Amino acid sequence: MFALCVVPVAPLRLSPDHASEMTSQLVFGESCQVKGPVENGFYHITCTHDGYSGFCMGNQLMLNANKEEKIDDIFTGWSNTIFDAAGHPMILPFGARWPRAFEGKFVVEPSNLQLPTSNFSEEMLKKVAGTFINTPYLWGGRTVFGADCSGFVQMVMGVFGYALPRDASEQVAVGRSQGRSDAKWGDLAFFEVDGRIVHVGILLSKDRIIHAFGKVRINKLDDTGIWNEEMNAYSHKLAEVRSLR
Repeated sequence: MFALCVVPVAPLRLSPDHASEMTSQLVFGESCQVKGPVENGFYHITCTHDGYSGFCMGNQLMLNANKEEKIDDIFTGWSNTIFDAAGHPMILPFGARWPRAFEGKFVVEPSNLQLPTSNFSEEMLKKVAGTFINTPYLWGGRTVFGADCSGFVQMVMGVFGYALPRDASEQVAVGRSQGRSDAKWGDLAFFEVDGRIVHVGILLSKDRIIHAFGKVRINKLDDTGIWNEEMNAYSHKLAEVRSLR
């Protein structure tokens, strides 16, 4: 059995309890495989877009017998207003999906939708990633209202058709290693502590990176790592640059 998220953002938790750690999120229209109800109204689910598993409230999902095979349109506004069948408004974040199973259940403005774009240009990357500027850091977050480093990277690159895993430690296995001297806009930079990958960001140029650290921000990047002007110090140690192209 599959299901679709029917609220703007649904927390994905480590255990079936509201007090449990939020490890990720489903955004409106994203699908998941339902392993079954557990307790406290939670379902054990696996996200179909990245294989991430956790526990989600069953009343935030619409059960759907079949997995959505169509490539969904994406809501591209910072916030997007749609209406339910009763005419009540709902505000959706950037990156929410519009699967065909929702037709007739919600009313949308088609101009707010687009298919994932193959136009992966420097200009488009700066426009899309810039939508998140000043978004607060939120552990497990994936939206313009709160995102962690890998959630931010996953959502931005998803607009361009790159399906990335959820965590930075998994994203570092995607693409090919790139020497920093050859780094360019659109590459992903990974950062480590004691040999463990703990942070990721997107290069806007060879020496500028956009990433989520306290908030989504743009900082300088060099061979050592990220130079944070506010701290007047390096905030992250560079481990590797990888190209998806």
